[in-house]
Amino acid sequence: FQNTGAENIDLFFVSENVNNLMSMMGHLFFKISGKEKSGRKVSHALGYFAHHGNINKVKFVFAALFARAPGRYILEPYDRKVMEYIKSEKRNLWEYKLNLTQEQIDDLMLYIWELRDIEVKYSFITYNCASALIYILASVNQNINIDDYSIFDSPLDLVKKLYDDGYIKKANIVPADNYKFRMLDHNFSK
Repeated sequence: FQNTGAENIDLFFVSENVNNLMSMMGHLFFKISGKEKSGRKVSHALGYFAHHGNINKVKFVFAALFARAPGRYILEPYDRKVMEYIKSEKRNLWEYKLNLTQEQIDDLMLYIWELRDIEVKYSFITYNCASALIYILASVNQNINIDDYSIFDSPLDLVKKLYDDGYIKKANIVPADNYKFRMLDHNFSK
């Protein structure tokens, strides 16, 4: 927990993947970055996912869509997660700098620490990565009114609302190679 080096927390939107039912609306995760006690820079990705374990894929999709599947918060190295998305899955990422104070970041990390052993049921429609992260943000920022966010909001809907409400101060894209090539082709074929 202390090795996460939480000095900055950014929100990442991973583009939709129409080839994967569970990724058709995109995905959200936090990037937690800073320095370890030794001074080494570190970055971690924290996301909320449905955990399928050994269940067959048909049962898992049914459970995640219409029932409730086991959900997990997963903290993993940021660079590895980004490579998985942009290289393996060929999905673009949008990075959003959040307007959080250091006190809010510290509180957010404590809240996440409390969630480490709690299984929160995942539902693709009513409790997914977007709703999980908005509840975390609302827990550390009293100005975020959870009633303004619908359980039916997609990850992209959540980003738009956070931006409209002033909680996002800057955005950057981390493009996948296929996207870069398409943009080059588009620009040079004119």
